[in-house]
Amino acid sequence: MVYRVRYRGGDFRPAADKVAGKDVYQRMETVRVDKRKFFPMFLLRNQVNDKQYLDRILPTAREKIKVREQISAPLYNSVEISRIDIPYSSDKSSPGVWGVATWVDVDPNLDFVSVEVFGLTNAFEKSDDSGKPEYKQKALQLNFYRPGDAVRQTEDLIRFGVPAFDDPKEQKYILDQYGLDERLDYRWLFR
Repeated sequence: MVYRVRYRGGDFRPAADKVAGKDVYQRMETVRVDKRKFFPMFLLRNQVNDKQYLDRILPTAREKIKVREQISAPLYNSVEISRIDIPYSSDKSSPGVWGVATWVDVDPNLDFVSVEVFGLTNAFEKSDDSGKPEYKQKALQLNFYRPGDAVRQTEDLIRFGVPAFDDPKEQKYILDQYGLDERLDYRWLFR
């Protein structure tokens, strides 16, 4: 999977107000810096049986992917991109930095998959349901599907999003595969 990452600013940080001579942090302010680092982790999840595949670096595949996808910029794997500065840009068409995520031994019969991208934010959630505090990272879940069947497999027929159907029963079946109540092509979640 080829991707582009850009830093658009809009970071939040606690802001201090003086109350009775002391700093009180009850509001957030927006800031930006000149550059950021991106420390990604990509998890491919089979939505049907919840099997997970962690991103693997395949050096020999990168050049073939770059040619196939017609990427003229440098293409970095998950480790290399963490060494690159992602510069601030307010321009929506800025080139950003290009990366590639690859997986091995993926079930060729997958139809409904999600890619969970960790490292886009440092947000976390603390849950204390079991009496022992647990911290979960915020991740971006991108949903994909493969039309066709086991007989007519074509390698370039992976589509972004959750497929839409007019028949409510068929749509409910598809949404159940992703664990969704409504059609969402992507969503933020804590894992």
